[in-house]
Formats: sequence, structure tokens, C-alpha cells
Amino acid sequence: MALLIQRKDLRPLLSDIGFLGRVINAIEQVLSEHQRGEALNYAYLHMPLSERGHLSVLPAISPTVGACLRISPAFGGSSTRQTDSRLIVLLDGKNGQLLAILADNDLNVIRTGAPAGVACRYLAPPNSKVVALLGSGRQARGQLLAIQQAVPSLERVLVYSPTPEHREAFAEEMRSQLSLSVQAVTNPKHAVEGADIIDLATSAGKPVLEAGWPSPGTLVISIAPRQVPAALALRGPLIVSSRTRMLEEKREPYASMAKAGQWSYDRMIELGEVIVGRARPRENQLDDVILCELTGMPLWDAAIAKLAYSWALENKVGTTFHLSAE
Repeated sequence: MALLIQRKDLRPLLSDIGFLGRVINAIEQVLSEHQRGEALNYAYLHMPLSERGHLSVLPAISPTVGACLRISPAFGGSSTRQTDSRLIVLLDGKNGQLLAILADNDLNVIRTGAPAGVACRYLAPPNSKVVALLGSGRQARGQLLAIQQAVPSLERVLVYSPTPEHREAFAEEMRSQLSLSVQAVTNPKHAVEGADIIDLATSAGKPVLEAGWPSPGTLVISIAPRQVPAALALRGPLIVSSRTRMLEEKREPYASMAKAGQWSYDRMIELGEVIVGRARPRENQLDDVILCELTGMPLWDAAIAKLAYSWALENKVGTTFHLSAE
């Protein structure tokens, strides 16, 4: 019998900080499986809905998680937040049996934030204490919560966004939720200089920092295109969640730099390669900035959907149904 898991059903789970830690572990696991050829991401399917929109279908399968489809419409370059517009379909990876349909509205923030926690486990400078966060919206919150889970030595957060009331409200909220010093600052340079980890979590479509601001050894995490200046991409190795997605997206500034002969895609290292020990960028690059571009992977959706489904079963949450019911 399949399970319908609505947004209201997931609220207790999403308020559990321990759930985010489990998601970080699960994403680390599927990235390892992907490197071993056991778990597969498939090409995104984009189907036009109108002259200005499309429907995205993101498929993946993992031996430990099962098969998954994330379905969401997008208009004007951004995902819609209309009611009943975003869902995840989870199926048994062995026999294709439908297990669950889940609301994806709030899971998406965790799905985007948790990989930053994985990246910090393997790429952050040892004993990192200071995070610079550029952005103060929903994604910035998910990023910070994941980094805090992954970096136990963390002590201080400096947050910048262009709107003073937004960054002040964000800092106050995070101070009350985390046992950290969270301070809103008036300019991005103040936030970035001296930070061990820099996380770019804004909606800006242009570079949000200058190449010379990060200190040697800093980890810079980016979740959106065009926010990294070209000169920063030349300061050290580039870690990516997926080579395939980087090429498919023609992610900037790398696509333009490669076309001009200023940069090569051969510089990319997948995060999964670091996890399984095939690459050790921090070992020989202690004085370089390490840049991590986290393009989305359907396997992340599969990992979080399976965890949410297992939790719902254990806690008798959700509504059971049969598609074949008469």
C-alpha cells in the first residue's frame, strides 16, 4: 500500500535538526554509490508547458534508496511555489512498486543545504571556526544549518545580504536556534575576509564577491550560477557534485572561460571522488582556495525521500492509498 505524505505531515520532521544530519549521511552514501557505478542519475527531462514555462522531471535510482522522480514546474527561470506543484515519487528499486508520493515544497531546502554539509566534511579547513554567509533567505538558512551540523568546531557566522532588515532578522533567528555567534554585517567584504568557509546562497545573477577577498585555504561553496568571479575560479581546484550537470548547464563563469581557453573542464573533481578517496584536493592545496559548485542531483532527492518515507512509516504519518482500489 502506497503512502501520501503531505506538507503538513512533514512539519514535525523538518523541525528536527537531527533529520538534517541523517540527510547529510544519506547524500554522502549515494554520492559514494554513484562513484562505484551502483547509483545512477539520469538526464533531466524538460517538457514545455507554455511559451514561458516547463515541467522538469528528475530521475535517479540507488540500490539502498530505490527509484525516484522529482517533478516540478518552472516559469521565467524559477520554480513555482503554487499549491500541489512540486512532488517526489518514490518507488521500490527492485520491483517498481509505488512506495510514496511526497510534497517537495519544504524538502527542497534541505535537499539543497545538506550537500554543503557533505562538502564541508571533506573540504573545509581543519578546525574551521568562521563561516561567511552571503544571503539571508530560505536557502541560506538550509545552508547554515547543514554546515553547523558538519563542522563541530564552528563558532561564528558573519551574514551579509543587501537588505539590512533581512540580514538582521536572519541573524537574530539563527542566534536563537544555534549555539553560535551570528552577526549581520554591512558589506560582503567584511563577511568574507578571514572566513574559513564562504557560502554563496543568494539569488544574485552576478558575482557576489571579489577574487582576492577569500584567505588562502578557504572553502567557497556556490549553489547557483554566475556568482563566482572568473579570477576566483583560477585560484585553486574546483570540486563539483556532478561533471555531467556542469556541462549540461553550461554553468558560468566556467563555460565562457573554457570557450575562451582560460580554463579547462579537466580541472573538475567530483565530490564523490573525494569521498571514496580517489582525489585529495585539500592534501596538496593547503594554500589555495577550494571552490565547490553544488549543482543539483536527482540522487539527492531520492536520498531525502527515502528517509522521509521511513520516518513516516515509523511514526504512522501520512495517508495510505491503492491506485488500483475499486
